[in-house]
Amino acid sequence: MRTEIRSKHTDFHVSHVFTDGTDPESLRYDIKSAALQFIPAEDLEKKLRKVYKICSLRAKFHLGHL
Repeated sequence: MRTEIRSKHTDFHVSHVFTDGTDPESLRYDIKSAALQFIPAEDLEKKLRKVYKICSLRAKFHLGHL
């Protein structure tokens, strides 16, 4: 069995998740490379801080704290 994964924002096909992993309870993922964003290791911390800040602001907005 496989489940299709689509982007929340664009409805773009991103991946499939299969139930035929190496053991009966594991999953196998097939991710489209076009859906990935590769970030150089030296830029990773800066990018993660930016994403965390955006997520925090969105959460505060949705909770009515902004």
